Amino acid sequence: MKENLKMDKINLKNDRTITLLEEVKLQAEIVIPIYTKLKELYGIEQATTIIRNAIAEWYNDRYVKMASSIEGSAYEKWAAMMSDLSSKGGGGVVEVEWIENTPSKVVINVTKCKYAEHFKMINQPELGTFICCDVDRHIAKAAGITSKTEVEIKRTKTIMEGAASCDLCCLFK
Repeated sequence: MKENLKMDKINLKNDRTITLLEEVKLQAEIVIPIYTKLKELYGIEQATTIIRNAIAEWYNDRYVKMASSIEGSAYEKWAAMMSDLSSKGGGGVVEVEWIENTPSKVVINVTKCKYAEHFKMINQPELGTFICCDVDRHIAKAAGITSKTEVEIKRTKTIMEGAASCDLCCLFK
């Protein structure tokens, strides 16, 4: 006769904290086979659209909820969410040169990115763009939506796409 498992006797809680880089690597492990299968079934263009849109929806929902809980202007919400993200990075994951940082405009230059290093190493830089680089857009969009402010993002290059550095300009209007 089978005996029922008593769930209160099993510790299902994982007390280990992982860095954001480790989390992103795990996300990639899950998404890569799905992305590969979608490319086989529908071709690269449609698979890319499906994956990029699904990831964007997930991030947008996540960051709109987060931004809704933060008081302040779009700039203050953006800064708080970026600070939170940075604190989870694990240190030295992204090196940033601040060019301008005002409530109406932020300009940064990313000079080192371990996310890009990882996605290039596993030959998935396009997927790395969806999972990592696009996060800046989702955070800015959420900050703008929840503060009823237009936020414009400009980016012309990324390390993920092969450039020596990433540029990012956020205009809070």
